[in-house]
Amino acid sequence: MHSVNATPAARAEARIQQLCCLGLGGRMLMPALLEELHHLIPSYSNVFFWTENDQFSNLYDENPIFPQIVPVYISEFYNRREREVFLSFTQSMRGERGAQGIDDLLKVEKTAFYRHDFYNLIYRPLNYRHFIRLVVRESTRALGRVHLCRADDREFTAQDRRRLAAIAPFIAHALTASGDLDAPLVESPDSGVIIAEPSGHIVNVSAQARQLLWMASGGDADTAYPSGEPRDLRLPEGVCRLCRQLQGVFNEQEFTAPPVWQRRNAWGGFTFRVYWLNNGLPEPASLVGITIRREEPLPLKLLRRMEQLPLSGRQVQVCLLLAAGHSLAAIGERLDVSKHTADYHCREVYARFDVHTRGELIGKLALL
Repeated sequence: MHSVNATPAARAEARIQQLCCLGLGGRMLMPALLEELHHLIPSYSNVFFWTENDQFSNLYDENPIFPQIVPVYISEFYNRREREVFLSFTQSMRGERGAQGIDDLLKVEKTAFYRHDFYNLIYRPLNYRHFIRLVVRESTRALGRVHLCRADDREFTAQDRRRLAAIAPFIAHALTASGDLDAPLVESPDSGVIIAEPSGHIVNVSAQARQLLWMASGGDADTAYPSGEPRDLRLPEGVCRLCRQLQGVFNEQEFTAPPVWQRRNAWGGFTFRVYWLNNGLPEPASLVGITIRREEPLPLKLLRRMEQLPLSGRQVQVCLLLAAGHSLAAIGERLDVSKHTADYHCREVYARFDVHTRGELIGKLALL
C-alpha cells in the first residue's frame, strides 16, 4: 500500500491522512488517530481536547489515569490557577498559532513550573514531563487542541512541530465530518473489568475499564461538561439494573435474557456483561463482575488489516467504500470516475481476494 522505500514517518503520515478521510466523526476516530500519531512523532501519551466557543467541552486522553485527574483540573485549574504558569485554556485557544512546546508557553521559569501545583497535581500523576500542542482550526474557528506528551527529558524538535502542523488540516477535516452513527461496528481490542456491589456501586475498576466507562457514559451530547463540572465515574443505569437483578437467576426468579447491556454513542459501541462472583456457590452474591468491551467502525479494522497487504491506494479506497455499503454509482462519485470504471475496480478487488460478493470480501478481510 505504501512505497517500500518510504520512511516510517512518511508511512505514518499517509495512514493518518487515510484515517482522517474515512468520514467517521471525531470522537469515534480519535482513539485510532492518537495511537497512529505515536508512529509519526514518538511520545508517551497523546490527548485531544474538543472546544466549543473556545471553551473546553470534551477530551480523550490515552493515559488511563486521566478520568481521575480531570475533576482536579476542572475544579481547581481550568481558566483559573493555570494562569499562574500558562495562559488560561480559553486564552490559549484564541491566541496560539502553530505547534508550541513547554518553553514557548510558560510564564514562569521551568524550575518554578516543576514546583507548582499545576505540575504536581496534573502533569506529574500522568507522568508528563514535556509536550507539544497545537490548536486545530477550520478557517478561523478553533475545533480543539492536540497534545503530545513525553515522560522523559527528551524535548520535541522543530521537525516534530512541523510534522504535527502538517497533519493538522487533516485532523480538522476529520473533526468536521458528521459521522455515521449507524455505520457497522466490529469488536475492537479494547476491554476491561469492573467489580461492583449488586447495588451497582463500583468497588474496583481496571485502568482500561475506567477509560471505557468514561467513554460509554459520555452520552451523545457534544459536550461532557455542560456546566463546567466533571462527570462522576459510575455505572450506567442499565448496568446497575442488571446487577440488582442478577441474583434472581440463582433464586429461580424469571430472567428473560442473559445479563448483557449494550449502548452506542459517538465513541462507538459498548457491551457490558454481568457475572455473579461467589466462587460458584449457590448463595446470594456479595459482588458482581462486569466486563466491558468497545466496538469500533468496520472501516477502521479493515484499514488496519489492509496495511499488511500489497494493495494499491485505489484498491484500499474501493475496499473501504464497499465495506461502508456504497453503491457502484456512489463509489464512482467518490473516486471521480464513471460507474463503469468503478465496477472494473470492484471486480479487480474481488479477483484479488478470490471472492464474488461484498459480504464475502468483508468476511475475508476481517479474518486476515
